[in-house]
Amino acid sequence: MLRSLALAFCDVGAGVLALAGLIKFFDPTPWVSSLGALGVPLGPVRFRRSVVAAARLVGVIEVAIAVLVFAVGGTRALGLLAVAYAVFVVVSVVATRRGGASCGCFGVRSAPISSLHVGLDAVVAAAAVVGAVDGADALVVRLGDGVGATVAYLVFLGLGVAAMVTVMTTGAELWALKRSVVPLAARTGPR
Repeated sequence: MLRSLALAFCDVGAGVLALAGLIKFFDPTPWVSSLGALGVPLGPVRFRRSVVAAARLVGVIEVAIAVLVFAVGGTRALGLLAVAYAVFVVVSVVATRRGGASCGCFGVRSAPISSLHVGLDAVVAAAAVVGAVDGADALVVRLGDGVGATVAYLVFLGLGVAAMVTVMTTGAELWALKRSVVPLAARTGPR
């Protein structure tokens, strides 16, 4: 049961990674802006073009990791997924401490990084470690021959990716709004 749950989180995490990678490749501007908000000096225009190219390269790498998880599986692919999400945890912690700059991962839908990002990234990283230690098969192998079970799992996977992206975008926006409204209410006091 734990193995199946961990692999489901791996699959959802890989799906989110693929989506974020595609968005970064086709629209790198929000990700580049997030680097500036995190304190990375973007410098002159020539350097900024290199950062845009790096954003696209990061997007390609993210898609490649997702493809490896889905098509190849095994210790290396899930290990790469674990490393990617561990890096996201570190970046999310740093960004949260600096005031929650947007990650830029989901283009214009990106929201301020919060403890929601840290938690979700940590869960996927831990699940990927479990999958890597287990040497889990690729998704295409795990789906097997049953058409009904395959369709049901792929629907679950799509819904899981949509839910995780929604929590990391709209949920994070609501979280940030809640954090800004509560202190305001505390300052104004009861009426």
